[in-house]
Amino acid sequence: MRDDGVSEGVALAFRIGLLVQLCLGLAQLASGLVLLLAPDGSILALVDWLTRNEIVEDPNSMFVAMLRGWARGLTLESETFYSIYLVGHGALNLFAATAMLRHWRGAYPLSMSVLGVFMVAQVWEYFHVFDPILVLLTAIDVAVIIVITIEERQRRARLRP
Repeated sequence: MRDDGVSEGVALAFRIGLLVQLCLGLAQLASGLVLLLAPDGSILALVDWLTRNEIVEDPNSMFVAMLRGWARGLTLESETFYSIYLVGHGALNLFAATAMLRHWRGAYPLSMSVLGVFMVAQVWEYFHVFDPILVLLTAIDVAVIIVITIEERQRRARLRP
């Protein structure tokens, strides 16, 4: 037990979670920027390139067929949405993780609020394009909000006399 009442294991898990969040933020930001700069149809080309060996091994692969079907169904509007989403979400992850590592008080509610806005946008987009990836992204955001809430409660408990 540390002096602030938090076990070393919980503190380590939180720091590892923030490191993962930083890495995820960097990956999202980089992929969003690449997608913004890439020519139209890049996602389909990437999916075809990534799955070409699997389709040779198993031409009836259900996973590959679903992935390629999803990529073929993307419109220019969808690609633009994902580009902007990835850039914004990546930047938010970087900010939130950095702010929480530094224990900035306003970081917790601000991060949860911005994630809430992203979730609304994802749900809105889902009901227009019915893309299951948006459900996954929303579930990840819910999980991040839960982690932020737990850490915020632990932070407040540490500050109480």
